[in-house]
Amino acid sequence: MRLRSVLVALFVSLLGFASAQLPRATRDLITRSTVMLLPTGKDGKLDGSLGSGSIISPLGYILTNYHVVGDPDTRELSEWIQVRVIRFVDQEPEFRYWGQVVKADPNLDLAIVKIVQDTQEKPVGPLNLPYVELGDSGSLIIGDPIAVFGYQGTGGMTLSFSNGSVAGFTGESRDGSGRQWIKHDAQTGPGNSGGGVYDETGALIGVHTVGVAGNNNSRTAFFRPIALAWGLITPNVPRFVVHGQGQGSGSTPSGGGSQGTPQTAGSTPGWPPALAVGQNWNLEFRGSPNAGAWAVALTGKDSDGDTTGTASSGGQNRKSSMYYDSDNDRVWLEVIQSDGSSLGCVISPADIASAPWAGRAYTFKAGSTTGDRIGDCTFGLRQSGSTGTSAASLGWPPRLSVGQTWIVTFQAAGQNAAWIVPLTEKDNQGDPAGTATSGSRTRSAFAYYYAKNDRALFDLYDTDKTSISCAVGPDDARGAVWNGRAYAYAAGATSGELIGTCTASLR
Repeated sequence: MRLRSVLVALFVSLLGFASAQLPRATRDLITRSTVMLLPTGKDGKLDGSLGSGSIISPLGYILTNYHVVGDPDTRELSEWIQVRVIRFVDQEPEFRYWGQVVKADPNLDLAIVKIVQDTQEKPVGPLNLPYVELGDSGSLIIGDPIAVFGYQGTGGMTLSFSNGSVAGFTGESRDGSGRQWIKHDAQTGPGNSGGGVYDETGALIGVHTVGVAGNNNSRTAFFRPIALAWGLITPNVPRFVVHGQGQGSGSTPSGGGSQGTPQTAGSTPGWPPALAVGQNWNLEFRGSPNAGAWAVALTGKDSDGDTTGTASSGGQNRKSSMYYDSDNDRVWLEVIQSDGSSLGCVISPADIASAPWAGRAYTFKAGSTTGDRIGDCTFGLRQSGSTGTSAASLGWPPRLSVGQTWIVTFQAAGQNAAWIVPLTEKDNQGDPAGTATSGSRTRSAFAYYYAKNDRALFDLYDTDKTSISCAVGPDDARGAVWNGRAYAYAAGATSGELIGTCTASLR
């Protein structure tokens, strides 16, 4: 039975604006989405420090700096963070919630805080807070206008706005090449830490993190680009939105996710697809509590002529439905839960430039035709003989072996691309190896488990012997999409430079 025939638009996009001045409505939305964060000490009392944060999901998820909510040196995080929100722009923000850290990376100095209690320490009910959309920091060039919102402390405890421009780029150490830090010249203060940096469309492109005084009283401010935060956001934040794309987790702008990889011959039908009984599809949901991989077998048709079948994931078996919505030029693949609710993955013609296809994920209550956006999803036609095994089923340490094909995606400066990595043979050390492809590019690839550091590594070598590597630890390998850190290595080097984040999933 067809459950949906019209794609429901759930979010209001922030419109692009040619001027450096953000429209009034956009500034108002960002203002209401900017919070003050006050962490507690070991005694449970406020420790006297403060920072800022940006709400990136209506469910109350906040992006901020690690050093706002913890100590990067000791790796100790505040158990509770007081969250204050704007009521009137000319007054100090009001204490409305308590939050807790759900994911943090001291090396990147980034963290995700979730609102969990009200001021009376009672669990919050369903939230529908104002939030900002995520932008594309990878496309920034020197001179691009930016806007910074936060509680900098200068001039009191009310919210401050400043604007400026992208002043340059630096590497991880802030004195080399790369895009791990972006310099800017907007006026900021200590309380701006964790606050949002926005492009001229009003999309969040970074987190203001530090200001450094130089010679002759010069001062340079730095922000962490949003590209470095994807590894934290995609597996931990439901219902975030990427500005202008509608993409959820696991797929970033500027070549992130599975964008930029050509469709593998025979892996998916053309558009509109010829859906047929007997086909087997791999379906994967990302970026929400519903994340997971499903093997979908189309075994029959319903009264509308749409293909139906069974979706399997681990020990779960659910009814499924897949159909082409000709009115809206969309393809839906749905998993129907036992209570009548469903998970849906929707694909449009713009989403089929890669294999597997990458689209948007929704959840629907039983009998409802209106859904909630929960992240992103992929599906692709399974080739004959494929087992549908997902990365989640490999366990830890992982069983990397010849015959597997991985999708390794780098979200990093100059390395935003998805690579198809088939492991076809063993190298002279017995590790599975093959040739990775991304568009017309190829690289030698190796996958292995490094027991000394308890890491799974996917190394891609170029012809000049430089390489990029995706390193995944046991804490990163929970689910069908593993989230790791991306490193770049000079030819012959045994230590690399952290350049961003990466994901790895078994095709």
